Order: sequence, then structure tokens, then C-alpha cells
Amino acid sequence: MDKGKPEEINLQQVIEDFMERTEDESGIPRARIKRKPIPVGDPYDGNKGTFAAWKFCIDRKLRVDKDFIGSAQDQWIFVWQNLSAKVQQRVTTYFKEGSRIGYDPFQFLTYLESAYSDPYC
Repeated sequence: MDKGKPEEINLQQVIEDFMERTEDESGIPRARIKRKPIPVGDPYDGNKGTFAAWKFCIDRKLRVDKDFIGSAQDQWIFVWQNLSAKVQQRVTTYFKEGSRIGYDPFQFLTYLESAYSDPYC
């Protein structure tokens, strides 16, 4: 059996892999719509007056762009990366306990809310 040149075999494998990922039951390739992820604003700086807006944006980003961000652990780190150094310093102990709660980014936001939400809003 002629196995072909290595380049041909590699190209054939790439095509087969692509078809596996894009076909539905009918065998018709699905259209892939690519879009850019939602932009993120400045890291949260600890100002209680801006926490609600920051949390809303991060919550939406986690829900809408979860495929761009990745696993629960990646999302946990994403929340961490969107905190200023001052806030990170204050919540480091909780951040390090992420594995204990399954790196749930929404639990992280709830924890931040308990520390930073403005009770008068």
C-alpha cells in the first residue's frame, strides 16, 4: 500500500480532523462564526463605589467568553488578573484556596462582593 509523502499524509490528517470538528449529523460542515472576546476594563482597585459595575462586567465576561477564557481554573485566574495589586494582596489567602472549592470563579466574585460591595448602593 502506497502511504504517500509525509506532507500528503499530514495534510490528509489535518483535513480529517477539521471535518470531524465541523460536521453535524447530516455531514454538512457547520459555519463557524468567529468573534473577538469582550474587552475588559481596568483591574478593580478596591473602590467600593465601582465594585458593582466591575463585578457585572467580569460576570458577563465569564459567561459570554468562557470558551475564550478556558477551564474553571483559567476563569479563576482571570478574575485574579483583573484585580489591582492592592486588592490581590488582601485576597491572596482566599485565592490560594481555589482548588478547595473547584476554582469556581463565581464563588470568587461572591467572596469579593462580601469584602467590597457598597452597602449603600
